[in-house]
Amino acid sequence: EYQTIGAFQAMMNVFRDSGGFVTAFSYIMLLAVIAGIMSTADSALISVSNCVTVDIFQNWLTPKLESSKLVMIGWMVSFTGILLAFGFAVYIHQTEMDFAVILTLQSAIAWQGFPAYLFGLYTNVSTKAILYGVIVGLLCDFVFVGMVFSDNDPFVELAPIMAGLNKSWAALIGVAANLLVTGICQCLCQFRDHYDEK
Repeated sequence: EYQTIGAFQAMMNVFRDSGGFVTAFSYIMLLAVIAGIMSTADSALISVSNCVTVDIFQNWLTPKLESSKLVMIGWMVSFTGILLAFGFAVYIHQTEMDFAVILTLQSAIAWQGFPAYLFGLYTNVSTKAILYGVIVGLLCDFVFVGMVFSDNDPFVELAPIMAGLNKSWAALIGVAANLLVTGICQCLCQFRDHYDEK
């Protein structure tokens, strides 16, 4: 019975069926997991709302907008994020999408920030070059992750040995593309930031 479900869920089921204090402990553990999920979710919503409101609207599009209207924009961004997350969760449930796709895509997107972090701290690479690298890297991630998780994986057809390889390797292709494009833009196009010209 427990072999077809995840390890945590199986453990909770065993605890629940044991009765007494162990059952109560399983419910406490479940509440702790729910609290962790809620904490992560609201942190993500706050981060996205802050980025859109402060970085895009306050510092770029509408620098003279009143604070009350910025707060309203933040609320709308948060509400839109909730609706998108809910719709995505329903879609995953109804289509029974492989959760590994989401985990691989999440790690692929997170890896795109790594070169920018290193370049920003330790080099004078132009922000334009880094931006183009991230854009190309993300596009590669979406394409490669979509290909390796499709029913007809072209890489397995080319090399059957890749069927046993963890599919998260697709995320590293995007990082390689990011670094390559950033290097090309910096060396060949010679992008420079405005503060480097002073």
